[in-house]
Amino acid sequence: MIHKNVIWCPSIDGEMRRQMDNAIHGMPNMHGTRMEGGGCDLSDFDPKGTLYIIAHGHTRMPLATCNNRQFQARELVDMLIRARLPRDWREIVLFICHAGESVNSTSNAQKLMDLRAKKPNDPHARGAQRKIASLTKSYMSTQARGMQPAPFTSEKQLLPFAAQFTQALKSNGFTHFRVTSYAAPVAQSFGDGTIRLALEERGGMWGEPASHHPELIKTWR
Repeated sequence: MIHKNVIWCPSIDGEMRRQMDNAIHGMPNMHGTRMEGGGCDLSDFDPKGTLYIIAHGHTRMPLATCNNRQFQARELVDMLIRARLPRDWREIVLFICHAGESVNSTSNAQKLMDLRAKKPNDPHARGAQRKIASLTKSYMSTQARGMQPAPFTSEKQLLPFAAQFTQALKSNGFTHFRVTSYAAPVAQSFGDGTIRLALEERGGMWGEPASHHPELIKTWR
């Protein structure tokens, strides 16, 4: 059994690779390998360790993004199952911006998701660029009418990504876990082992330690 913490990304690009390497060298007791998608093997890791999940967040839809791809929370859980993450894993930390807060109203987010689903699979097909331009215009107009990221206080708001992720874990038989997320943008710079937030748009500064803002640390079970 491997008694190390581990960092995982659904799809690694150059930026994610750099940030994962920063975490591997800066966070405590880290395994030295970047884990990716459903093709890696997490079964030998001690479930009492910490799994760090890294991706970009989204400010209007319940999505994690990286490597020009977008993932819903249940898709991350599906990949972790394929990667054989033990069902009794204890600690999961989401390095995903806004994962701990609502990023829109339920109705507006659904409209955006519907527009996203209409995007042509082949952008080079006949008429595809015209359709993409029309969808982009509709998307921007719809997005402008949406809500800003905010604490989840009403059922009219979109459920936070971390809450959706937690529900997907439970529905797939995971037990005894805790998911830690942040109700703010995450400053993905972990070289000194400190989890930091980007709070410029909230009257703060980039790189403020998350531990200085316990009100922005959200846990889910």
